Amino acid sequence: MKKFISVIGVLITSACIFALDIPVLSAHVNDYAGVMKNADKRKAEEYLSALENTTGIQIAILTIPSLEGESLESYSYNVAEKWQLGQNGKDNGALLLVAMKEKKVRIENGYGLEDTLTDTKSGLIIRNVILPEFRNGNYSEGILRGVQNMGGIASGNAELVSKSVSEPKNTSSGAESVLFGFLFVFMPCKRKAEPLASVDNFQQRIPSSAPHARCRIFFQRNTEQRLRLFRRLSRWRRSLRRRRSIWRMVGA
Repeated sequence: MKKFISVIGVLITSACIFALDIPVLSAHVNDYAGVMKNADKRKAEEYLSALENTTGIQIAILTIPSLEGESLESYSYNVAEKWQLGQNGKDNGALLLVAMKEKKVRIENGYGLEDTLTDTKSGLIIRNVILPEFRNGNYSEGILRGVQNMGGIASGNAELVSKSVSEPKNTSSGAESVLFGFLFVFMPCKRKAEPLASVDNFQQRIPSSAPHARCRIFFQRNTEQRLRLFRRLSRWRRSLRRRRSIWRMVGA
């Protein structure tokens, strides 16, 4: 039994050691993959700074060369947790993550923006705004337009929201872009899922009518729901710890 526990401990330690490091939040634009043009970086930084100063909404960009084997969902969540985007108590922050090698894009939003920057809207931004630019090699323009749409939706500024996001021709087309690296399981999936806020391949698409596409969406949506529940539990635990600390101080 002791040997088994030791092996588990070694595995956990190894996973922590080889986990992908989370970079320091140096500005609103954190282009560690070096894919953004200087002019677009400046435009994005100026816009996101003004957005934060006027509304309190904090949106950050992170581009990385590779996930190095990490899960897109877990890494984006860990980045958002470490960076603590948004105002304290409002959790009104969002992250746009781009992993170049794996060709993955994800929008991670805080609890305070879930009613405005929904999964559906985030999915439309990725599919209809960011990915078309990425497929043409315009990564810088795609990222800039993506955060402008995110900010426009979160702040209620309709002028910044693309028509393909505010008035999509076919909202059901969101099922076309899914995580290609997700576990492939043959089983009937009757429930139609909402568009996802992450996409795994800049170039490829699969038809929403394909059974395996619906299955992948079904499982990915479950993952999204688990992550959202975990975020809420984490916030509740932090709030509880703060209340206990205040109680101890008053009791002392």
